[in-house]
Amino acid sequence: MSTISHPPVKEALEHLKHMYSDEEFRLLVERREQGLVDAEDMLDYARHEGAVASVATQITHKFGPLPDWASARLTHASDADLKRWTLRVLDAQNLEDIFA
Repeated sequence: MSTISHPPVKEALEHLKHMYSDEEFRLLVERREQGLVDAEDMLDYARHEGAVASVATQITHKFGPLPDWASARLTHASDADLKRWTLRVLDAQNLEDIFA
Protein backbone atom coordinates (compact mmCIF):
# COMPACT_ATOMS: atom_id res chain seq x y z
CA MET A 1 0.00 0.00 0.00
CA SER A 2 3.04 2.24 0.09
CA THR A 3 2.61 2.77 -3.66
CA ILE A 4 -0.67 4.62 -3.15
CA SER A 5 -0.15 8.20 -4.24
CA HIS A 6 -3.68 9.62 -4.46
CA PRO A 7 -3.82 12.18 -1.58
CA PRO A 8 -7.40 11.48 -0.39
CA VAL A 9 -6.71 7.75 -0.21
CA LYS A 10 -3.42 8.32 1.62
CA GLU A 11 -5.21 10.62 4.06
CA ALA A 12 -7.96 8.06 4.67
CA LEU A 13 -5.38 5.34 5.29
CA GLU A 14 -3.60 7.56 7.78
CA HIS A 15 -6.87 8.16 9.63
CA LEU A 16 -7.54 4.42 9.77
CA LYS A 17 -4.01 3.74 10.98
CA HIS A 18 -4.43 6.34 13.72
CA MET A 19 -7.87 5.05 14.77
CA TYR A 20 -6.73 1.44 14.99
CA SER A 21 -3.68 2.40 17.03
CA ASP A 22 -6.14 3.42 19.77
CA GLU A 23 -6.81 0.13 21.61
CA GLU A 24 -10.08 1.30 23.19
CA PHE A 25 -11.44 2.44 19.83
CA ARG A 26 -10.35 -0.80 18.16
CA LEU A 27 -12.16 -2.86 20.80
CA LEU A 28 -15.26 -0.71 20.42
CA VAL A 29 -15.26 -1.29 16.66
CA GLU A 30 -14.81 -5.05 17.17
CA ARG A 31 -17.72 -5.15 19.65
CA ARG A 32 -19.92 -3.24 17.23
CA GLU A 33 -19.04 -5.60 14.40
CA GLN A 34 -19.81 -8.62 16.58
CA GLY A 35 -23.12 -7.00 17.56
CA LEU A 36 -24.04 -6.62 13.90
CA VAL A 37 -23.22 -10.28 13.24
CA ASP A 38 -25.26 -11.34 16.29
CA ALA A 39 -28.20 -9.22 15.17
CA GLU A 40 -28.16 -10.82 11.71
CA ASP A 41 -28.04 -14.28 13.31
CA MET A 42 -31.06 -13.42 15.45
CA LEU A 43 -32.96 -12.20 12.40
CA ASP A 44 -32.17 -15.42 10.53
CA TYR A 45 -33.37 -17.45 13.50
CA ALA A 46 -36.59 -15.41 13.76
CA ARG A 47 -37.28 -15.81 10.03
CA HIS A 48 -36.78 -19.57 10.30
CA GLU A 49 -39.03 -19.87 13.34
CA GLY A 50 -41.67 -17.79 11.56
CA ALA A 51 -41.55 -20.13 8.57
CA VAL A 52 -41.90 -23.15 10.88
CA ALA A 53 -44.93 -21.57 12.55
CA SER A 54 -46.47 -20.68 9.21
CA VAL A 55 -46.16 -24.21 7.78
CA ALA A 56 -47.45 -25.69 11.05
CA THR A 57 -50.45 -23.36 10.93
CA GLN A 58 -51.24 -24.29 7.33
CA ILE A 59 -50.96 -28.01 8.04
CA THR A 60 -53.06 -27.75 11.19
CA HIS A 61 -55.72 -25.79 9.33
CA LYS A 62 -55.92 -28.41 6.58
CA PHE A 63 -55.40 -31.68 8.50
CA GLY A 64 -55.96 -30.89 12.16
CA PRO A 65 -53.51 -31.14 15.05
CA LEU A 66 -49.98 -32.18 14.18
CA PRO A 67 -48.82 -35.58 15.33
CA ASP A 68 -45.52 -35.70 17.23
CA TRP A 69 -43.59 -37.03 14.24
CA ALA A 70 -44.70 -34.09 12.05
CA SER A 71 -43.85 -31.56 14.77
CA ALA A 72 -40.40 -33.12 15.05
CA ARG A 73 -39.88 -32.88 11.28
CA LEU A 74 -40.85 -29.20 11.35
CA THR A 75 -38.62 -28.47 14.32
CA HIS A 76 -35.56 -29.89 12.55
CA ALA A 77 -36.37 -28.64 9.04
CA SER A 78 -34.03 -26.65 6.87
CA ASP A 79 -35.20 -23.51 5.10
CA ALA A 80 -35.34 -25.49 1.84
CA ASP A 81 -37.54 -28.14 3.47
CA LEU A 82 -39.92 -25.49 4.78
CA LYS A 83 -40.26 -23.87 1.35
CA ARG A 84 -40.93 -27.22 -0.29
CA TRP A 85 -43.47 -28.24 2.36
CA THR A 86 -45.26 -24.89 2.15
CA LEU A 87 -46.03 -25.59 -1.50
CA ARG A 88 -46.91 -29.23 -0.90
CA VAL A 89 -49.60 -28.26 1.63
CA LEU A 90 -51.59 -26.82 -1.27
CA ASP A 91 -51.93 -30.13 -3.14
CA ALA A 92 -51.54 -32.69 -0.37
CA GLN A 93 -54.35 -35.17 0.13
CA ASN A 94 -52.95 -36.29 3.48
CA LEU A 95 -50.23 -35.32 5.91
CA GLU A 96 -47.74 -37.84 4.56
CA ASP A 97 -47.89 -36.22 1.11
CA ILE A 98 -46.34 -33.07 2.55
CA PHE A 99 -43.31 -34.77 4.06
CA ALA A 100 -42.73 -37.36 1.32
